[in-house]
Amino acid sequence: MSNYDDLFSAPRRALTIATSAYRVKASFRLFHEDLDPEQITEQFGFSPTYYHRKGDRRSGKSGRVYSPYTKGAWILSSEGKIRSLNANEHIRFVLGELAHRISVIHRLQHEGYDADIVCAWFAESDNTCPTLTAETISELARFRVNCWFDVYLFPPEE
Repeated sequence: MSNYDDLFSAPRRALTIATSAYRVKASFRLFHEDLDPEQITEQFGFSPTYYHRKGDRRSGKSGRVYSPYTKGAWILSSEGKIRSLNANEHIRFVLGELAHRISVIHRLQHEGYDADIVCAWFAESDNTCPTLTAETISELARFRVNCWFDVYLFPPEE
């Protein structure tokens, strides 16, 4: 048997991939041209981590000013709420916060709102990657939101 055969005929068990991530966070993001952050907050029943309206001033961390936002945004982040380097835990935390609002999310999606989950993955090595569990993938499917990774490969700031 080849190594390939060994890998794919192995007994079912949890596979753990070693990573060198030093920071992880996940965010549920909702976008629409006519998004009113207060209205979305009322529908969800809690405040977002961050929001902006279409036309609001946009500036970077350095203070550089960019063109105004072209869409409104309502964002809920795991940052500072859980201490874990496991992407699944961050994603499931955010989904858990929204668990009783799935029908609201589906209605907003039907009305043309864009919704997704972004997971920021900060690592020192380019030979690492997050792994999503079947349970996390199943939860994402219930919400009907895509999940993508924003990967940063550089040493942590001192």
